[in-house]
Parts: sequence; structure tokens; C-alpha cells
Amino acid sequence: MKKIISILLSFVMICSAFCFSAFAAPVKAEAAGEQYVCLGYLADWMFDSQSDLRAIDFNKLTHVNFAFSLINSSTYLPEIGSPSKLVMITNEIARQGADTKVMISIGGWGAGYFCEACNSASRRTAFANRCASWFDQYNIAGIDLDWEYPGDGVAGISYCSNDKTDFTALMQAIRNAIGSNRLLTMAGGASASRASQLECSKLAGILDFVNLMNYDYNSTNHASFSQTKSSAQAWVNAGFSKKQINIGLPFYARSTSSTWDWMDYVDLVPRILNGQITVTTVTDESYGMANGQKISFDTPEQIRKKDLWVKEQGYGGVMCWELMQDYNGDLLSTMYDYINGSGTYNSPYIPIPGIENNTVALVTNLQATNVTQTSARLTWTASADADYYQIYSGSTLVGTTSSTSYNLSGLTASTSYTYKVRACTN
Repeated sequence: MKKIISILLSFVMICSAFCFSAFAAPVKAEAAGEQYVCLGYLADWMFDSQSDLRAIDFNKLTHVNFAFSLINSSTYLPEIGSPSKLVMITNEIARQGADTKVMISIGGWGAGYFCEACNSASRRTAFANRCASWFDQYNIAGIDLDWEYPGDGVAGISYCSNDKTDFTALMQAIRNAIGSNRLLTMAGGASASRASQLECSKLAGILDFVNLMNYDYNSTNHASFSQTKSSAQAWVNAGFSKKQINIGLPFYARSTSSTWDWMDYVDLVPRILNGQITVTTVTDESYGMANGQKISFDTPEQIRKKDLWVKEQGYGGVMCWELMQDYNGDLLSTMYDYINGSGTYNSPYIPIPGIENNTVALVTNLQATNVTQTSARLTWTASADADYYQIYSGSTLVGTTSSTSYNLSGLTASTSYTYKVRACTN
């Protein structure tokens, strides 16, 4: 069996239609080891001890959001319900030697008293100061607000007519209290209507990034790829840059059947392995079928597709709800590997077609030379022990060579191209 042993960094090549004669076009290379956000929410009710957290490889996470702190109904100040569990997280990250940034997430579905907490300057200041006090006390990196949703009582919470502007004012108060070198983020509803409930153009100048909840669209296709794409664009149109937007990935299923609705991936996989559930992935969704009942969830193949799309489109990264819902780290490994890793991980439980389990390392010195309006030559440094190289445009194999160069033809002027080269053994 062939084994891919290394991967060359992708690059973007720009062909310009400046004149008809041959010329050298500029080439932009992506920085080695570019980090996208790879964030996971970790709910306090999902684990009991630090040993439970060993199921999570924190080296695969850039950020972890500890969920949830709630707002006190009398003081309107946020309170950490399980501070000992927050300490468990920071201790486990240290034990693993990871660099994961820990953030405290305030709110969640059905969590109220936001409108009361931010409807006066004095309350906003008190709220912000409480948040600021947690940084030194718990050695955290940031604050994440998950208000579902300003100006909307859909989750059974109170809301006020001035929530839209008060939310911006609250975020500004927190930013003032914590300073510019600490993280301030939010969870956002994944639709144009949710974006319209906020002053996004103002919030974009206050927040570091927003985590879009690209799931629960419905019970039959709850993480629709097409709706994910359109909702991300809606937040860009509303005022956030693409780099400020992280795409949400669910680690659980939805279904019209109560048997399968809300089932965690950790509970789905054993039923897939024993044949109770059959799995299908198509363009817009992935799902399982059991006794004629549809179970909507993101498979590793679907997560890979979304990761690659995030990178192709220039978004900031990905996030998931919720880490403890995973099965042996399968979805997290997929999520990490295709956003910040080698791009070759394959699930041993629900295999991704065409992907092998491989050991991968980075090689160097990818260049484009002899660039014209319609052609270019790729060159790279030889990889030790490589027998041949595969040249990819996105996920499409465009050629194979045993040399350390490859001639591209049929290019179109004024068009961006992204290529990667894999070194392989026979």
C-alpha cells in the first residue's frame, strides 16, 4: 500500500493579464504553520474529574471555551458555577503540555438576565469588572458571550427593546476592562436574521472573533453545508471580516425521531459499527439511516469538507459543540488535521473515501517559476525517501511526477490557483 510521508505547503499563485508577452507574475506563499482557530466548547456538566478530560487531546485545540457561567438573577453579575472544573481544565492542559487558550463562556441556550445586566452603564461596568477579575484568578485568556439572543425571547428569556445597542455597549465595557491584549468573543446565531439583531459593524471593532452556531437549522439536515455557507456570508455582509468568523461543527445528531434526536457522536459510532445505522454523505449533508429514520449529523468526511472550505474561503477557523460528545477523539482529530494539521487523517470508524492513514511531515521551498498568462512551473525540495509526488488543486489530483518539478498549463489570466504537493512512497 502506498503511504504519503510528507506534504508540501499550499500556495496561491496569481496570473495577471498585463500584456500578451511572457512575464513573471507575483507568487504569494502561505506562511509555514499558519494557525487557524480550532476551538471547542467544553460544558461543565459533561465531565466530573480531570481524568475524564484525558479523552481530549488539547494539543489539537487552539482554544477551549468553558461553558457556562450564568448571570445571577439578583445581582446581574456573571458567576462561575463550577470553578473547580475550570481548574481541572487548566491543569489537564498543563499536564499535556498544550498551548490551548482557556476562555470562560457566559450564557448558553435559555440563560437569561442579559438584558437586565446591560441596560445601564453602572451594571455594564460591574459586569465587565467581574469578567476582568477572572483573568488573574483563573489564568484564562479570554471571555466569550453566548447570549441567545439579544432582542429575542425564543429561548424563554427576558429581552428588552434596546438589547441591540446595549449588547454593543456591554462588549465595549468588557473590552475597556480587560484591555486590548486579552480575547473577547461571542457565539452568534447562524443566519442573516440573527446578524441583523446586532450592531455587527461596531462589534467587529471590539471583538476578536465570533463563533457561528452552524447547526440546529432543523431536525432533518441540522448542519446544512449550503446554509453554513450562506450564514457565514451574511455575517461578512453585516460587518465582520472573514478572519473573524469561525464555522461551527456539531458533535451530535438531530432527528425527527425521539430515539435519535440529540444523540452524541460517542453514542452513534457503536451503532454504526454494529450495523444498526448506515451512513451517507452527499454534497450538502451527511446522515445515518436506521429503520427508515433519518439521523442528521456531521461525519468525518463532512467535517473535512467544511475545514477545507474554511481555508479556501479565508475564514478564521472552526469550532465545535461539544468536545465530550466525541468518540475516541475522532471528530476532533478530523477537525484539527484538516484545518491545522497534515490533511491526511482518516477516521477508523467512518472512513473518508480516498484518504489513507498516513504519517505526514512538512517539506520546504515550494516555488512557482516561468509564470506566464497560461502556464507555470512548480518546483520544490526533494523529500527524503520519497518515490514520487502528487500535485493537487484543492482535493483534485492534477498530476504525478518522480521529479521535483511539475509543469502547469491551461491557466487563466487574473485567476488565483491553490496547489499542494504530497511526497509519497511506493
